[in-house]
Amino acid sequence: DPMVEFAVAPGSREVLNMLAGNGALADMIAAGARILESACGPCIGQGFSPADGTVSLRTFNRNFAGRSGTKGDQVYLVSPETAVASVLTGKITDPRDLPQLLGVEYPKIKMPKEFDIDDSMIEKPLDEAAAATAQVIRGSTIVVPEAPTPLPADLVGQVLLKCGDKITTDHIMPAGTFLKLRSNVPEYAKVVFHCFNEAGKPTFAERALGLKAKGVGGIVVAGESYGQGSSREHAALCPMYLGVRAVIARSIERIHRANLINFCIVPIRFANAADYDRLQVGDELRIDDLHGAIRGSEQVTIRKSDGSFEFVGRLELSSRDRDILLAGGLLSHTRGKAHG
Repeated sequence: DPMVEFAVAPGSREVLNMLAGNGALADMIAAGARILESACGPCIGQGFSPADGTVSLRTFNRNFAGRSGTKGDQVYLVSPETAVASVLTGKITDPRDLPQLLGVEYPKIKMPKEFDIDDSMIEKPLDEAAAATAQVIRGSTIVVPEAPTPLPADLVGQVLLKCGDKITTDHIMPAGTFLKLRSNVPEYAKVVFHCFNEAGKPTFAERALGLKAKGVGGIVVAGESYGQGSSREHAALCPMYLGVRAVIARSIERIHRANLINFCIVPIRFANAADYDRLQVGDELRIDDLHGAIRGSEQVTIRKSDGSFEFVGRLELSSRDRDILLAGGLLSHTRGKAHG
């Protein structure tokens, strides 16, 4: 079918070399396949974005809305066998039906006994003396992000966003067409929570930077499973740049929770899930003696500044997590340990 596009993204340079060596690469090219770079690509909307209004089958592990780089995309996750069968027929096809549909025997695929290992292109790190004087060359699009500021002893913050359950790192920090900005945090941070912005109203980033300029911390309130999906550190790095100091949620996914801690954003879980319903955008909250709570408590008391109510948040932190938050983030913590 001339209307069907077919692309193959080898998992690594070694896999590409193996395909070239056993002849499979030539077979795929002869069949009309496009060979893509061995890198993070179509999975996050960097190349091979589907056309508007078309269906795309992908063998990746993510199909969040818009992640492919096309707004309103229709991406289905399938097995490699289903993808190939569908390429041959031009529609979503069960590969077990190929004998009946095309007279093609279902292939028996055998994994190689071992994969090639070729580290010849990996450069060894400089020794300590050479590293101390090495010049890091950065283009104009690469901007060194600011480091997290230490947490205040008493946190005063405002709820910037109240979101629901299953907020992914793609909701927080969109990929696709925006990912080209990932080396420029001040620019990339402008699209934090882009999917929740409304035309004609200040964006999440604009509101957050406005609070930051006044010395008021930003707070995100969320439901269950906040931060699921890709382990995208920008989903913590960019909110940190915008001045977000805490996330209060019914639950926070493990990897994202670690990233929040690394960038000195305090992850807090509602002790009583019903308290989620009592918070609204614009509420000013305060946590007194935040340092003391991080240092030695399993919970914090969070109060509305108008005195209307208070509630308890859980601090589910390891001793290392506590040290990182009190140090002002992972880089500061690591730097402090290195210098004794």
